[in-house]
Amino acid sequence: MENICFFVLLYFIFTFILSIAGLIYGFKSKKFKNLDDFTRGFSRSFAGMSIVFVLMFFLSQLIALVKWSNLDVFLSSVFINWLSSLKITGMGLIVFYFIIIIKT
Repeated sequence: MENICFFVLLYFIFTFILSIAGLIYGFKSKKFKNLDDFTRGFSRSFAGMSIVFVLMFFLSQLIALVKWSNLDVFLSSVFINWLSSLKITGMGLIVFYFIIIIKT
C-alpha cells in the first residue's frame, strides 16, 4: 500500500514526458504553430474515448452496488444449489457449462 503514491507519480511523470515529446515533435514537424494547436490535437485524440469513460463510470457503479448488496454471493449460491439439484455429472456438466458460456 505504501507504493501507491509512487505509482501515481510514475503515471503522471510518464504522461508528462509523452506530452512534452508530442509537443516537441509537433513544433519541429511544423504541425503546431502555437499552443492552441497542441491543445486542439490533444483534445481531438480523446474525443472518441468519451463513451469509454461513461461506460467505465457506470460499470464501476454497478460493481460497487453488487459488492455492497452481496448480490454476487446470493446469486452464486442460488445457482450452485440449482445446479446440484439437476444431478448432472461428467460430460453433461461440461456440455452444460459450454452452453451457458455461449449464451452469455
